[in-house]
Amino acid sequence: LQVSGRSLCADLVDCAIPPEATKGVQLKSQNLLQLARHFCKTINASIQVNSDVSDLSPVSVATLDPGDTLHEFLDHHARADGVRLQDQSDGGILITRRSDERISTALVLGENILEAKGEFNHRNRFSEYHIIGHTLWAEPADDSANNNSLVLVTGMAGDSISRYRPTTIIADNMTPEQARRHAEFTRNVHYGRSRKATYIVGGWRHAGGLWRHNTNVLVKDPWMGFEGHDGGGEWLMVGTVEYVLDGEGERTELTVMPREAYDMEPLPDEDAAVW
Repeated sequence: LQVSGRSLCADLVDCAIPPEATKGVQLKSQNLLQLARHFCKTINASIQVNSDVSDLSPVSVATLDPGDTLHEFLDHHARADGVRLQDQSDGGILITRRSDERISTALVLGENILEAKGEFNHRNRFSEYHIIGHTLWAEPADDSANNNSLVLVTGMAGDSISRYRPTTIIADNMTPEQARRHAEFTRNVHYGRSRKATYIVGGWRHAGGLWRHNTNVLVKDPWMGFEGHDGGGEWLMVGTVEYVLDGEGERTELTVMPREAYDMEPLPDEDAAVW
């Protein structure tokens, strides 16, 4: 017997709102939380949207293009703010950044790790991340179409690799600050995904409770390269958690990545040594 399911947020990933439902609406000076609450209720009014991020930037003009799913629309603006859209156990959405919560139980090779696999691939890392796009800029005091104009917006973030490997991403409807954030967020996510590991441990709980995503765990695994500067291990973020119950009993599968993948912070300087 195999049972699987999806949260209420599944409809945001699958569905595109028909044009007549949006009525060509353009929302001005709304931040991500306001946009998410406005559009989510058109799909399912039961989806509650909350945020623990206080510095969300207002979007000058936000337009939901026909054919775009709500997830694509919201994810676009989430990247501009360097935040994550995290579904909750009640089916709601939390706009959040990297958590500082630390789990007291470490993942230690030779002790509680039953199985492990890693993915170390630098194919999607670049020396420069350029964000370029147009935004419709309107003076707040006058909403007339004659005073609206298209403005070219750019943002850039660099990575500490020795080869010249630039990439350019098209992203419209952003302010210059949001374009810069988008570039930094993309750089960090690509760095984090270049050092990803999956661990399986016994049971669904650690010493402090259930294993949960968006928490920090100390990994001591020199075979995978997670040993830290002093050999005491490396703190990684838990990205996904899967609870398994089968003939072997209860187990938990954890996907972990460097913490930089979940927030905008400088990358480790010593990372340049891998190139």
